[in-house]
Amino acid sequence: MKKIVAILDDDKVFVNLLKGLLEQWFEKESQEFVIDGFVRAEEFESAETIYDLVFMDIVLPEDNGIDLFERLRQTGRIREVIYVSAHDRNVFQVFGSRPIAYIRKAFLETDLERAMGLYEEHIRKSKVYIMEGKKIHCFYPDEIMYLQSNKHYIEFYMGDGGRFLIRGKMDDMERALKGYGYIRIHASYLVNVKYIKCVERNHVQLNNFHCCKVSMKYKKEVYKRFCGGE
Repeated sequence: MKKIVAILDDDKVFVNLLKGLLEQWFEKESQEFVIDGFVRAEEFESAETIYDLVFMDIVLPEDNGIDLFERLRQTGRIREVIYVSAHDRNVFQVFGSRPIAYIRKAFLETDLERAMGLYEEHIRKSKVYIMEGKKIHCFYPDEIMYLQSNKHYIEFYMGDGGRFLIRGKMDDMERALKGYGYIRIHASYLVNVKYIKCVERNHVQLNNFHCCKVSMKYKKEVYKRFCGGE
Protein backbone atom coordinates (compact mmCIF):
# COMPACT_ATOMS: atom_id res chain seq x y z
CA MET A 1 0.00 0.00 0.00
CA LYS A 2 1.27 3.46 -0.92
CA LYS A 3 2.61 5.47 2.03
CA ILE A 4 1.49 9.10 2.25
CA VAL A 5 4.14 11.12 4.08
CA ALA A 6 4.51 14.79 5.08
CA ILE A 7 7.46 16.86 6.28
CA LEU A 8 6.86 20.03 8.29
CA ASP A 9 9.88 22.20 9.03
CA ASP A 10 10.39 25.96 8.70
CA ASP A 11 13.77 25.37 6.99
CA LYS A 12 13.05 24.75 3.30
CA VAL A 13 16.58 23.48 2.66
CA PHE A 14 16.15 20.86 5.37
CA VAL A 15 12.72 19.85 4.01
CA ASN A 16 14.24 19.18 0.59
CA LEU A 17 17.18 17.31 2.10
CA LEU A 18 14.97 15.04 4.19
CA LYS A 19 12.60 14.51 1.27
CA GLY A 20 15.49 13.33 -0.89
CA LEU A 21 16.71 10.88 1.75
CA LEU A 22 13.19 9.50 2.24
CA GLU A 23 12.74 9.02 -1.49
CA GLN A 24 15.95 6.98 -1.54
CA TRP A 25 14.75 4.89 1.42
CA PHE A 26 11.33 4.08 -0.05
CA GLU A 27 12.85 3.27 -3.45
CA LYS A 28 15.40 0.96 -1.79
CA GLU A 29 12.54 -0.80 0.01
CA SER A 30 10.51 -0.99 -3.24
CA GLN A 31 7.60 0.82 -1.61
CA GLU A 32 5.18 3.22 -3.30
CA PHE A 33 5.09 6.65 -1.69
CA VAL A 34 4.03 10.28 -1.88
CA ILE A 35 5.94 12.91 0.10
CA ASP A 36 4.61 16.44 0.70
CA GLY A 37 6.81 19.18 2.16
CA PHE A 38 5.59 22.16 4.21
CA VAL A 39 7.43 25.11 5.76
CA ARG A 40 4.44 26.68 7.53
CA ALA A 41 2.23 25.04 10.13
CA GLU A 42 -0.85 26.89 8.85
CA GLU A 43 -0.36 25.49 5.35
CA PHE A 44 0.09 21.98 6.69
CA GLU A 45 -2.94 22.20 9.00
CA SER A 46 -5.20 23.37 6.16
CA ALA A 47 -4.16 20.52 3.83
CA GLU A 48 -6.91 17.96 3.23
CA THR A 49 -4.63 14.92 2.91
CA ILE A 50 -4.57 12.20 5.56
CA TYR A 51 -0.97 11.23 6.28
CA ASP A 52 0.33 7.84 7.33
CA LEU A 53 3.50 9.41 8.71
CA VAL A 54 4.62 12.97 9.45
CA PHE A 55 8.12 14.24 10.15
CA MET A 56 7.39 17.15 12.47
CA ASP A 57 9.78 19.85 13.62
CA ILE A 58 9.12 20.55 17.30
CA VAL A 59 10.03 24.24 17.33
CA LEU A 60 8.01 26.16 14.74
CA PRO A 61 7.74 29.96 14.43
CA GLU A 62 3.94 30.03 14.77
CA ASP A 63 3.17 26.78 16.61
CA ASN A 64 4.49 23.89 18.67
CA GLY A 65 4.95 20.68 16.70
CA ILE A 66 3.83 18.47 19.57
CA ASP A 67 0.62 20.44 20.12
CA LEU A 68 -0.09 20.49 16.38
CA PHE A 69 0.31 16.73 16.11
CA GLU A 70 -2.04 16.14 19.04
CA ARG A 71 -4.71 18.36 17.46
CA LEU A 72 -4.55 16.68 14.08
CA ARG A 73 -4.33 13.14 15.44
CA GLN A 74 -7.74 13.64 17.08
CA THR A 75 -9.27 14.28 13.64
CA GLY A 76 -7.64 11.23 12.06
CA ARG A 77 -5.49 13.43 9.78
CA ILE A 78 -2.21 11.91 11.03
CA ARG A 79 -1.53 8.29 11.89
CA GLU A 80 2.07 8.40 13.17
CA VAL A 81 4.74 11.01 13.87
CA ILE A 82 8.53 11.17 13.92
CA TYR A 83 9.78 14.34 15.58
CA VAL A 84 12.75 16.26 14.24
CA SER A 85 14.78 18.84 16.14
CA ALA A 86 18.15 20.58 16.18
CA HIS A 87 18.08 20.58 19.99
CA ASP A 88 18.70 17.40 21.99
CA ARG A 89 16.93 18.87 25.00
CA ASN A 90 13.57 18.61 23.20
CA VAL A 91 13.68 14.81 23.32
CA PHE A 92 12.15 14.80 26.80
CA GLN A 93 9.08 16.75 25.64
CA VAL A 94 7.88 14.22 23.09
CA PHE A 95 7.27 11.04 25.08
CA GLY A 96 3.66 11.88 25.98
CA SER A 97 2.55 11.82 22.33
CA ARG A 98 4.14 8.40 21.70
CA PRO A 99 6.15 9.17 18.56
CA ILE A 100 7.75 6.45 16.46
CA ALA A 101 11.16 8.06 16.88
CA TYR A 102 13.13 11.28 17.42
CA ILE A 103 15.58 12.52 14.81
CA ARG A 104 18.46 14.86 15.60
CA LYS A 105 19.20 17.12 12.65
CA ALA A 106 22.94 16.91 13.33
CA PHE A 107 22.74 13.13 12.84
CA LEU A 108 20.06 13.07 10.17
CA GLU A 109 21.17 10.14 8.02
CA THR A 110 21.93 7.69 10.84
CA ASP A 111 18.88 8.71 12.90
CA LEU A 112 16.61 8.51 9.84
CA GLU A 113 17.69 4.95 9.04
CA ARG A 114 17.01 3.93 12.65
CA ALA A 115 13.67 5.78 12.71
CA MET A 116 12.39 4.13 9.52
CA GLY A 117 13.39 0.75 10.87
CA LEU A 118 11.31 1.44 13.97
CA TYR A 119 8.42 2.59 11.78
CA GLU A 120 8.49 -0.62 9.74
CA GLU A 121 8.59 -2.68 12.93
CA HIS A 122 5.64 -0.72 14.29
CA ILE A 123 3.62 -1.34 11.13
CA ARG A 124 4.37 -5.07 11.24
CA LYS A 125 3.19 -5.24 14.84
CA SER A 126 0.03 -3.26 14.09
CA LYS A 127 -1.84 -6.16 12.55
CA VAL A 128 -5.32 -6.77 13.93
CA TYR A 129 -6.57 -10.27 14.68
CA ILE A 130 -10.29 -11.01 14.64
CA MET A 131 -11.79 -14.31 15.68
CA GLU A 132 -14.52 -16.05 13.70
CA GLY A 133 -15.27 -19.25 15.54
CA LYS A 134 -12.02 -21.24 15.37
CA LYS A 135 -10.73 -19.15 12.46
CA ILE A 136 -8.45 -16.11 12.97
CA HIS A 137 -8.47 -13.29 10.42
CA CYS A 138 -5.30 -11.19 10.27
CA PHE A 139 -4.93 -7.88 8.46
CA TYR A 140 -3.49 -4.37 8.65
CA PRO A 141 -6.10 -1.79 9.74
CA ASP A 142 -5.01 0.61 6.97
CA GLU A 143 -6.02 -1.93 4.32
CA ILE A 144 -9.73 -1.65 5.18
CA MET A 145 -11.83 1.16 3.70
CA TYR A 146 -15.03 0.41 5.63
CA LEU A 147 -17.11 -2.36 7.21
CA GLN A 148 -20.80 -2.94 6.64
CA SER A 149 -22.98 -5.23 8.71
CA ASN A 150 -25.68 -7.42 7.20
CA LYS A 151 -27.64 -9.43 9.76
CA HIS A 152 -25.10 -11.80 11.36
CA TYR A 153 -22.27 -10.99 8.95
CA ILE A 154 -19.76 -8.18 8.44
CA GLU A 155 -18.52 -7.34 4.96
CA PHE A 156 -15.01 -5.86 4.78
CA TYR A 157 -14.43 -3.47 1.87
CA MET A 158 -10.71 -3.10 1.21
CA GLY A 159 -8.77 -0.12 -0.09
CA ASP A 160 -7.57 -2.13 -3.11
CA GLY A 161 -11.14 -2.96 -4.16
CA GLY A 162 -11.29 -6.41 -2.59
CA ARG A 163 -13.89 -7.59 -0.11
CA PHE A 164 -14.56 -10.50 2.20
CA LEU A 165 -17.30 -11.62 4.55
CA ILE A 166 -17.06 -12.92 8.10
CA ARG A 167 -19.64 -13.84 10.68
CA GLY A 168 -19.65 -11.36 13.56
CA LYS A 169 -21.08 -8.27 15.25
CA MET A 170 -20.28 -4.67 14.41
CA ASP A 171 -19.81 -3.77 18.08
CA ASP A 172 -17.05 -6.40 18.30
CA MET A 173 -15.39 -5.01 15.15
CA GLU A 174 -15.52 -1.50 16.57
CA ARG A 175 -13.77 -2.65 19.75
CA ALA A 176 -11.11 -4.56 17.78
CA LEU A 177 -10.34 -1.52 15.61
CA LYS A 178 -10.42 1.07 18.37
CA GLY A 179 -7.40 3.36 18.17
CA TYR A 180 -6.73 2.64 14.49
CA GLY A 181 -8.53 5.66 13.03
CA TYR A 182 -12.06 4.29 12.51
CA ILE A 183 -15.33 6.05 13.22
CA ARG A 184 -18.81 4.58 13.65
CA ILE A 185 -21.23 6.56 11.49
CA HIS A 186 -24.21 4.20 11.54
CA ALA A 187 -25.29 0.98 13.24
CA SER A 188 -24.30 -0.74 9.98
CA TYR A 189 -21.14 1.21 9.06
CA LEU A 190 -17.66 1.51 10.54
CA VAL A 191 -15.40 3.67 8.36
CA ASN A 192 -11.64 4.17 8.17
CA VAL A 193 -11.19 7.96 8.30
CA LYS A 194 -8.18 7.66 6.01
CA TYR A 195 -10.56 6.92 3.12
CA ILE A 196 -13.12 9.65 3.81
CA LYS A 197 -13.13 12.21 1.00
CA CYS A 198 -15.75 14.55 2.46
CA VAL A 199 -18.48 14.74 5.10
CA GLU A 200 -21.91 15.91 3.96
CA ARG A 201 -25.19 16.42 5.72
CA ASN A 202 -26.38 12.82 5.93
CA HIS A 203 -23.50 10.79 4.57
CA VAL A 204 -19.75 10.54 4.11
CA GLN A 205 -18.20 10.17 0.69
CA LEU A 206 -15.20 7.86 0.39
CA ASN A 207 -12.19 8.14 -1.91
CA ASN A 208 -13.81 5.69 -4.34
CA PHE A 209 -16.90 8.00 -4.39
CA HIS A 210 -19.03 5.46 -2.54
CA CYS A 211 -21.36 7.12 -0.01
CA CYS A 212 -22.12 5.71 3.45
CA LYS A 213 -25.14 6.96 5.35
CA VAL A 214 -24.67 8.81 8.66
CA SER A 215 -27.48 8.06 11.12
CA MET A 216 -28.92 10.54 13.61
CA LYS A 217 -27.41 8.57 16.50
CA TYR A 218 -23.85 9.12 15.26
CA LYS A 219 -24.20 12.44 13.42
CA LYS A 220 -23.15 14.60 16.38
CA GLU A 221 -19.91 12.65 16.90
CA VAL A 222 -19.12 12.68 13.17
CA TYR A 223 -19.61 16.45 12.92
CA LYS A 224 -17.67 17.05 16.11
CA ARG A 225 -14.72 15.06 14.82
CA PHE A 226 -14.58 16.46 11.31
CA CYS A 227 -16.26 19.85 11.50
CA GLY A 228 -15.55 20.93 15.07
CA GLY A 229 -19.20 21.45 15.92
CA GLU A 230 -22.77 20.21 15.70
